[in-house]
Amino acid sequence: MPPRLHPHSNYTTSLFSATLLVSFMVVGLPHLIPCPAPRTVQRAEHRPRRDQHRVRKGSDSEEGGESKDSSKEDVKESEPPWDSAGESSRSDRSCPVPKPGGTIGGWLGFPQPKERPVVRIESTKTPRTPSKQEAKIVGKAPSYEKLVVHDDHDFTLKILQFDATVHRGSDEDPPVQKTLDLLVRKSKIMTPSFSATLHNMAKSGFRESFEASAVLKDHNVDAVAIIFREWFDRKDPETLKTGVNTVWEILNFAQKYEIRDLKEKLGSWFGKWFASMKNGPLMNDSSFHARLLYPAFRFDHAQAFQCATRYLTYNEVHAIEEQNPTDNETLHLPRRVTHSMRSGKGRIRNVCHRGLSSPVKPFLSGMSCDCHTRTFFGYFQELYQRGIFPFEEEVIRNTMNELLQRMRNFDWEPNAQDCSYCRRMSYRQHVEELADKVEKHYHGLCLDCMDRTLPKTGSDDSDYWRVNDLNQWDKKCRVRHGECTWYHSFMGRKERRDELVSEANKRKQRVRHGIDIDF
Repeated sequence: MPPRLHPHSNYTTSLFSATLLVSFMVVGLPHLIPCPAPRTVQRAEHRPRRDQHRVRKGSDSEEGGESKDSSKEDVKESEPPWDSAGESSRSDRSCPVPKPGGTIGGWLGFPQPKERPVVRIESTKTPRTPSKQEAKIVGKAPSYEKLVVHDDHDFTLKILQFDATVHRGSDEDPPVQKTLDLLVRKSKIMTPSFSATLHNMAKSGFRESFEASAVLKDHNVDAVAIIFREWFDRKDPETLKTGVNTVWEILNFAQKYEIRDLKEKLGSWFGKWFASMKNGPLMNDSSFHARLLYPAFRFDHAQAFQCATRYLTYNEVHAIEEQNPTDNETLHLPRRVTHSMRSGKGRIRNVCHRGLSSPVKPFLSGMSCDCHTRTFFGYFQELYQRGIFPFEEEVIRNTMNELLQRMRNFDWEPNAQDCSYCRRMSYRQHVEELADKVEKHYHGLCLDCMDRTLPKTGSDDSDYWRVNDLNQWDKKCRVRHGECTWYHSFMGRKERRDELVSEANKRKQRVRHGIDIDF
């Protein structure tokens, strides 16, 4: 830094002092010089005003004098409402130079402006008329339920269920549809063994830690009641009549409040619930099975998961996808499970396609008879008329069960005068047997096989793939299934699966040659 610009130098002090002095001169000089405004101004009454050009309606020619007087009165009323003419003249020739205001202006002797009146603008917008659906709900009182969870209760947990059909603003809650009061023992529910979230609320100084009640908003009342009933042994058979959407709400509430040991506490209830739904009409609904996938996976119910995956494989036209009826997008199956379901569906398509082509495949290699062309054409013409061929196009427009039903209606045989090779088999019987084979080929995914091949610290892959030697596909499984289910339930890496397949095939060859293997 140059010495002359040092903060403690005389040059710097002089520079800032001169700047301050010039600033005061610039501000004060316009007030010392005479004002450029003219001293004489026109009187207010001689100025042209809009009021003078107004014409009174309803004035007669006989009352001309009165109309002139009234026009003068109007002119006077339009002038500034000041008492003395001096104030008005001073106002007309006020100095155009701006003057300081506020406290500094008062110290310098400048008059302060009068306070402006406060103008309040009131909205004249009419209130919004509620819709018919909203009017019904608002006018209807919410249903109230009370559940005594503990006889020695000292805490009330109030659950509010909003109506999802009415949409309000972001700062306004929808109308309450149901209310549930849970009378519980505070020391039993606000513990880490039940809920980590409620335990943190109790020990973190929140309002719930010292009050005798708490409110939990936007939750399904039936789902919360089922959790507390099953957890604290207040079972009710009526809970088995609930829908699959309520089961999703149970999982949603358990995830939000970190309910521990949900599978152990509610696993038996889910099994009874699924048993009550097995003979119902929803078992023929694809939407029900798409919503059953994730709850069955979370509760580790092998029968329910196998049933859902098998039904969607044979009764879903498009790719298999689960459905989430809640707003929580984190509730879904692992990606590898979804991929396994779709690969199983592709497997049965390939088996069906290969079986339909096998009877006439030798005809393409060259035949000496003259009837093989007629047999080839007649076979595929019948498949086309039944809506089975071309298979690649029909399989993307119809479910597999629909195609299997059409295959059972297949009815065609070659002519009696054709050669023996063209009549070597019954084509109708072959297509019917193929339909039965495809229907029994895939049984859905197996949770036990999936669990044995999940990535773990210790590898159980060898034990899993040794069942290939004896063809015991469902060994140590809770459900019965075949090779296709066993193969597509593999949850490990594809490279590791291919390696183990090669090892299993080598063991199978050794068994065929009489070489014992230690298990």
